[in-house]
Amino acid sequence: MPFNTAWIKGYREFTLDGDKLFCTVCSKIIHADKKFIVDQHAKCSKHILNMQKSEGGTSQQTLKTCLKQSAKHTVQQKQFNAELCKAMITSNIPLAKLNSPNLRQFLGKFCNINIPDESTIRKGSVDSIFKETLTNINTDRKVKSC
Repeated sequence: MPFNTAWIKGYREFTLDGDKLFCTVCSKIIHADKKFIVDQHAKCSKHILNMQKSEGGTSQQTLKTCLKQSAKHTVQQKQFNAELCKAMITSNIPLAKLNSPNLRQFLGKFCNINIPDESTIRKGSVDSIFKETLTNINTDRKVKSC
């Protein structure tokens, strides 16, 4: 009998990964071909103990969840790097100022994000800002010449 997703409707600690049922609090795959096996696992003492631990905030993340958060963080970091670079370049602040310990500490404290090294910004964001600036200059020249 195939697995039925309705079997786990009342259980928030179970997730489906493809065709496998995973108990996030016990960190194990449940081989369930009948609903009573799911119910039986949910009522076992080890599962109940793990549920109590997870309510205390000591649960372990799954790799899938961790990768999603990591990807989201990477996108935010790239956006931050690009905007920081643009702000510094358009304000005529040398990127080398990012190596100042006091500035790094200040930005890290109030931005709550990793402050990149100036070489990271130089390699990753300066080219796109340069191209954007050239495009803006060319557009302005075309508008003025008309």
